[in-house]
Amino acid sequence: MPWPTDPIAAVTHPDPRDYYDDLTTRPLHFHDGLDLWVAAAPDDVVAVLTHPDARVRPGAAPIPPHLAGTTAGQAFAGMARFTDGPSHAARRRTIVERIDSFTPSAVSDACSAAAAAMGDATAEEWMAQFPAEVLARLLDLPLRLDEVVAAAEALAACFGATGTAADVEAAERALGALPPEAVPFLFQAFDATAGLIGHVVADHDVPAVHNTRRFFDVDATVAGCDLVAGDRVLVVLVTAGLPFGTGPHQCPAAAFATTIAGHAARHIGPRAEPTGYRNLPNVRVPEWSPEHP
Repeated sequence: MPWPTDPIAAVTHPDPRDYYDDLTTRPLHFHDGLDLWVAAAPDDVVAVLTHPDARVRPGAAPIPPHLAGTTAGQAFAGMARFTDGPSHAARRRTIVERIDSFTPSAVSDACSAAAAAMGDATAEEWMAQFPAEVLARLLDLPLRLDEVVAAAEALAACFGATGTAADVEAAERALGALPPEAVPFLFQAFDATAGLIGHVVADHDVPAVHNTRRFFDVDATVAGCDLVAGDRVLVVLVTAGLPFGTGPHQCPAAAFATTIAGHAARHIGPRAEPTGYRNLPNVRVPEWSPEHP
């Protein structure tokens, strides 16, 4: 089987493990096809993620262009996931405090109640719906569960780089009904936790979150390479064994998400080989056809 053409193509490749193993031996380098620097060697991954000049958004474009002038854009700009510096630290503290308020017994009860509501759902329905249903209970959201799931899906599509006008419109409707504190939880849960559930079910597979990006607004020396202002780096988390990242943007909900994934996986049970993967540039989410449940 041919190797992936690049680290983004590897996310949906049937078996990218040998490719990733090879990538770990390559120092920080520029990929002409992607027009990105690629950090894949473990030390380089850590060097980028902990560099003081590495940003999660370019300074000239704090929100994606398709969100400019929208309520969704304001929500995007207010999320810890997409900010740096003191504002990020303050927002992150709020999220961590909320996660810490979820006691083990409350999480277990929410998972059990959500599982009971799933009934005989398919594996893909478990991955798409279960995390949102658990969060709906923990956050006591004033919405029907189908509305919570739809809101999570709308936010994930809208905040992505390929979000369309229709995605923005759907997200605007969702934001009008959601408490602000729920937005980062539902956004993060939709793809990332779905991928984590799929990874636990298909335990031979590689981890869920494969890469992230960092932007440099100033010239900087990183892992022995001279980057210039405007350079972008694709950080391959999976090759460094850091699916939850490291540094100031390390995922604060790793244990929480893993607990949710474990509950879902126990109910889903054994699966056949995935028939494909959701078309995403950074998260590996398995898919199963109805013929291969």
